[in-house]
Amino acid sequence: MHLMNMASEASAPRLRGKTGEKLPLKDSTTVQGSAGLLDEAEAALKMLEYGSNSSWPKTTSDAAEESGDYSVNDAIDAIGVGWLQITILIMSFLAMLAVFAQILLSTTINEILRCTLKLSDDKVALISTMLFVGELLGTYPISKLMDTYGRRPGLILITCLMFFYSAIVSIAPNYVWVLILRLIAGIFVVGVQSSFMLYLGEITPSSFRALFVLGQVLFFGIGSVYVATLGYLVLPVMGWRFQCLFAAMPILPVMVAAWIFPESPRYYALTGSLKSAVETMKKIAAGNNKELPEGKLIQATIRDKEERSSVFQLLSPELSRQTLMLWIIWFCVYFCYLGIALSSGRLIRITSPLPPTAGNESLNLDIDPNSTLFIPPDPVAEGVVKAKPENVLRVATEDILPDHPHPRMTAPTCAEEDKEPVECEVIVSNSEYVDSVVASFGDFMAAPCIVVLVYTFGRKGGMSISLLLAASFMLCIIVTLGQIPPLVFIFLSRALTMGTYGGLFLYTMEAYPTSTRAIALATGQFFAKMAGALTPFVAESLIKRSPVDAILIYFFVCITGSITVCLLPLETQGMGLKDS
Repeated sequence: MHLMNMASEASAPRLRGKTGEKLPLKDSTTVQGSAGLLDEAEAALKMLEYGSNSSWPKTTSDAAEESGDYSVNDAIDAIGVGWLQITILIMSFLAMLAVFAQILLSTTINEILRCTLKLSDDKVALISTMLFVGELLGTYPISKLMDTYGRRPGLILITCLMFFYSAIVSIAPNYVWVLILRLIAGIFVVGVQSSFMLYLGEITPSSFRALFVLGQVLFFGIGSVYVATLGYLVLPVMGWRFQCLFAAMPILPVMVAAWIFPESPRYYALTGSLKSAVETMKKIAAGNNKELPEGKLIQATIRDKEERSSVFQLLSPELSRQTLMLWIIWFCVYFCYLGIALSSGRLIRITSPLPPTAGNESLNLDIDPNSTLFIPPDPVAEGVVKAKPENVLRVATEDILPDHPHPRMTAPTCAEEDKEPVECEVIVSNSEYVDSVVASFGDFMAAPCIVVLVYTFGRKGGMSISLLLAASFMLCIIVTLGQIPPLVFIFLSRALTMGTYGGLFLYTMEAYPTSTRAIALATGQFFAKMAGALTPFVAESLIKRSPVDAILIYFFVCITGSITVCLLPLETQGMGLKDS
């Protein structure tokens, strides 16, 4: 009997009192305060579910606590934030600026390419699509590269190749080469975006991770404003080739700085190189005037190359539901954001719901006769095109635009049936172009919006509310279209969808362990870029025939994303990154 009592005491779960001592379950009545009661209840529930405490599931941090050692999470939290993390953060900001400058470059050069290369609407839309096809093709190989050879080598290679292929578009001799080079550039654009998000999240302490990762969204918006401002200043004076060259410049300092970055300690621990992980963290800690925790570094699971970066791991029974839902959300969010961004200029120009008339066709305003909402039929009366021929910018097939009295040029159209050099007229007023730049500031406001929402309502609640609000503003665009300028609603829709896009990076990093984190981000980006390849056909083609139908599509896709976020099985707020 005495032996049975001893065995019972030995198997009883140990609880923490207020002073930190461990107490057996039978003495738990001495535990005072709500913290002790919660620990007791949790222990009792685990006892019922798992039996003795030896069979309880343990995290890496739990195992480290019991043995007196420490995990990678513990070490990175102890190191805190110093010069290295700040440097990585700044370079990551510039990388995100460069990424979104490339993504939204098409919004400024497509129409001038239509004129200089005499392209049809479908060919113009294909220029936008090719970048996203490249991103589709690049997601999985980039994740394999990062998981096989490490985070640092991947960053160095990807940034160099992104700069090269983004800049070389500026010397493309013809339309086919523009398509090919934009396709290849897309492979490395998605690589820079995913790899910097992954690297920053892995090397940042948990208390700062959400702020640092969501802060990237701020520079998504700055990238949008940057490329729009280039279109305002550079494109009319120097031409589309210099526009492409300047859009590639922000990645240059990132390419240089990547050489001084250390390897991610989490990657070293994942591959079993614990000595290298400790040495790296000691150097970072010394730079921050901090010390590593006492004890030795432990790692619960070591994965070899064959076990890492497998899509089948994401579809395992315990992860399949979460993975499939996240793929849907990635698709919905990016489809809506990019669609609203690409259609902003056209939506701003729609000021009349009157049906088209036969007189419209002679104006060469690129109006679909089946449209229910269209640009006003009298551009001279509306102040869109100047009455005097000398005040109208005419663009022939030269690459560099000729000098003209009005340097602000946007959205030209061309008579594609002409076999002679194409002439294009400016059909958008300066004020409307400024409105387009202002609308891009919605991306700039995405970061504060999503930070407030996820800190207030949690990861799931914040993203779901953000998408729901974005959908409501899309409805406002439909209701007010042709009556009042939709600039404010476009601004808010872009801010909320872009903010949710940044929130998805944070959630995905926190929801998956180190062994599958890169592939989880890569597959999420795959579905996002699939949406990016499809949405130009709605934002640039369907919207010409029926803007209402186009915005309704974005509304329903946004609602679908909001509902799916609510159904996610895991709330990750307050969780450390999983190492196994």
